[in-house]
Amino acid sequence: MVIFILVYMLYFSWIGQCLFAGSIEGTSNFGTFGNSFFNMLVCMTTSNFPDVMLPAYAMSRWYAIYFITYLVVGLFLMMNLLLAIFYSNF
Repeated sequence: MVIFILVYMLYFSWIGQCLFAGSIEGTSNFGTFGNSFFNMLVCMTTSNFPDVMLPAYAMSRWYAIYFITYLVVGLFLMMNLLLAIFYSNF
């Protein structure tokens, strides 16, 4: 399940790089693949989520669909499944 979550984050990092290419958000948060993966990790842990999402949201409100989809599927579905697997094994 952890590998599945990492592949999910890698996929959305790649989509973010393609989506924000040539914009201010693309150069600041999604410039390199490592930088975009780190920002997707920040979004997944929700530790500093507004700093990643709000610059893109300021450009266009349609970019919020990308982040909302990422959070709903990743945080509320996959992370809860991972927690349930850990809980059932211990």
